[in-house]
Amino acid sequence: MKQKLLKIMLTLAVYTEALDAFQNSVYVTMDSDTKDWKFQAVANARAVESFLQKLFWESVCCTVADFNAVFTSTAEIDIACAEFEGHFERRLLKEASGHSQWTPALSTHIETTAQQLQLELAEMLCRMAAAYYTGGAVEGVGEHYVFHLYR
Repeated sequence: MKQKLLKIMLTLAVYTEALDAFQNSVYVTMDSDTKDWKFQAVANARAVESFLQKLFWESVCCTVADFNAVFTSTAEIDIACAEFEGHFERRLLKEASGHSQWTPALSTHIETTAQQLQLELAEMLCRMAAAYYTGGAVEGVGEHYVFHLYR
């Protein structure tokens, strides 16, 4: 018997100031082992967050070269598979942070934001696996993402 797997495509985009989006796709698979969902979710969230950080730093380097003003940045993830469709959005930098160039404070800020982002992504993936394999309801976590289940 073939095992049913939850396969998700996450389209990542980082928007920093007036630059075009820096984007790419990441594929995530979660299997049916309920005892392993948390571990799988954390490992997948770590990989997604690491990829987002690379896109972010690439966008920051281009922004610093092109702008002399304080900049903002947002990460967006489109979620797609046969059973789910959704969107996740997270502010990486706000104008209030006051960053206009690379500084150690900017690195610390991004590290803190990345840790929170990783926790939110892991929780989202766990909930998606539970809904997919058990038929339960899907609920968003916090204000940063929403997704829907299609059966």
